[in-house]
Amino acid sequence: STLRLPSHPDYNQTTLTCTATLPLPPEIDELEFDKVFTWTMSGTDVTSDATTPTNPDGIESISTLTRDLTIAGDIVFRCEVNISIPGDPVVSNSSSMTIIVLGPSNPNKPTDMTAVDILHNEATIQWTVSSITYTPEQ
Repeated sequence: STLRLPSHPDYNQTTLTCTATLPLPPEIDELEFDKVFTWTMSGTDVTSDATTPTNPDGIESISTLTRDLTIAGDIVFRCEVNISIPGDPVVSNSSSMTIIVLGPSNPNKPTDMTAVDILHNEATIQWTVSSITYTPEQ
């Protein structure tokens, strides 16, 4: 999935949640299955920035990663979970999300511009702002 965020404080902090659920029949739900979460951001390991997984050997485990995204461009976050099942090889599953951080954009052109209150050395100009686009002050 894809999310678009402006590169501007108050709007560019994102928290991603990765949940690993291992559905088990009731007769074996007391077994422990270790889960190891690995977070990457555009290919770079950022696992140390994520929360320690809740209930890492239980049926459901959750890890979150919060980042301030301040550089415009596409960022791909991936959460991979490796689950150790006794007597079987390690099971691995991953999911990813692309976040597009929007940079500053040019303002929209004004419409309905008119000069009012015209005097010999000054005038008042009025216009309509057609729409507001994210354009941080530089």
